[in-house]
Amino acid sequence: MIENILLLVMVGCVIGIFTGMIPGMHTNTLAVLILPVYTYFGISPLGASVIISSIMAAHIFSSFIPAALLGAPDEDTALSILPAHRLLMSGRGLEAIFLMVAGASIALFFGVPLLFLSMKTFGNIYGLTRPFVHYILIAIVAMMIFGEGKKEKMFYATVIFLLSGLLGFLVLDARVLEPQNALLPVLSGLFGVSTLLTSLGKRSSMPAQKYSEATFDYRGMAKFAVVGTLAGLFVGLMPGIGASQAVVLTQQVLAVSSPESFLVMLGSVNAADSLFSMSALYTVGNPRSGASVAIERLLGEIGINELLVIVGSILLSSGIAAFVSVRLSRHVISFMKSINYSLVSYAVIIFITLMVLLFSGVTGLLVLYTAASIGILCERFGVKRTHCMGCLLLPTILFFSGNVSAFMSILRIS
Repeated sequence: MIENILLLVMVGCVIGIFTGMIPGMHTNTLAVLILPVYTYFGISPLGASVIISSIMAAHIFSSFIPAALLGAPDEDTALSILPAHRLLMSGRGLEAIFLMVAGASIALFFGVPLLFLSMKTFGNIYGLTRPFVHYILIAIVAMMIFGEGKKEKMFYATVIFLLSGLLGFLVLDARVLEPQNALLPVLSGLFGVSTLLTSLGKRSSMPAQKYSEATFDYRGMAKFAVVGTLAGLFVGLMPGIGASQAVVLTQQVLAVSSPESFLVMLGSVNAADSLFSMSALYTVGNPRSGASVAIERLLGEIGINELLVIVGSILLSSGIAAFVSVRLSRHVISFMKSINYSLVSYAVIIFITLMVLLFSGVTGLLVLYTAASIGILCERFGVKRTHCMGCLLLPTILFFSGNVSAFMSILRIS
């Protein structure tokens, strides 16, 4: 049985590393695909759960590469683009990936004991926080906007938040696009395509990349990784809040400004979120991700033995994926150095456009370039691109405040 589990972890790890390198490919899609076919290969429900959890873990690590080097994000890595792009343009692209991988690895190291220590109180806190989710998110938004300092920039930040929030609402709640394909055009436009177009407008070229280890203070790295781990636990406790929202909250509370510390924290939040989403499934029976939904369908109620196997699979897959991702990023950077950076940017924009067209059609293209226009406005107004997270924050606020129907009515009237 142990040998079978190890083999299944390796299968999931290989799939996850591969899919993490493909912009627009999400573990939720893979989890849904595995459900109807696993029995044909003689795999048990627990074995299929091991594959899914291993894919999820490995995907997190390898997805840091396209997010940092190509500006092609998914929901969990969207916020990494701007600080990673800044390091890439200063010859430190490999360091950007290393920082995210290191943050994720440290989070798993601290997260496992924290997971088991928090189990007894997890369910009680979860129930207490649910009625107050929208108030917490409103406070986050207020901190984001007031953090701009000047009145003019606060006004522009509010405009960006509302525009991206309206776009997110139309796509996620008004179902302009199919839910499984909604986030690719929105996030790629707001954070990816807009960044690439801005670089092209400035006629940027990729400088020579350094291959030395990260110069970031290791003690500081551990500090921000632990903070990110606690934020990941917070994500698990707070229904409706994802990893991206947790990063925004932590950034505002701690006034995190350096790209290095931000990337460490982002990596740690994503890894911790994957871990605590399984804890939420075990303690409160609430799946917090597409992978955990699939595992719930496979196993029904999760016992402590199943949880231990799944957590072990996540740790093993993460360890392998962390090593491979750092090594793989060197080859990707070497390839990018051999060709014109502007051509790389154009190629990535065309690839994202084709992916959106394939999965979301012409409507998806309209959403993509509407989102890209909003992202470019951040550059023009000189405000932080994190305000574009309104695409996720505003729909979540409306949902937990019970005002989705009222907002839909307003849109129909207008």
